[in-house]
Amino acid sequence: MGFNPETGICDHFKIPLIHIFNKSEIMIKDSPYHTIIENRGNVILLGDSIGDIHMSDGIQHETCLTIGFLNHMVEDLINIYLEAFDIVVVDDGPMDIVNNILDACSKDSY
Repeated sequence: MGFNPETGICDHFKIPLIHIFNKSEIMIKDSPYHTIIENRGNVILLGDSIGDIHMSDGIQHETCLTIGFLNHMVEDLINIYLEAFDIVVVDDGPMDIVNNILDACSKDSY
């Protein structure tokens, strides 16, 4: 998304347009952001749809921890999400699990 510097409001979209059906790491391959993360071996993938499980496709990682957020039709979809994601947070649950993992990882890096 591109934002108007005066208003701070989104007024255009940048190419390539990333959307639910094409958002994978391969889409950022030629971006400046990719050079920052290309040598990192671990990924925490957060998604709120089953299609999000593929966001890390296209680039190799040592570890990819997947966390799914299931906010609707919980009873109907829980088994599908549990099969797809390593961790599932339901009913618009808090980000505590993500924050705890990040805190533990940052403490291990000292």
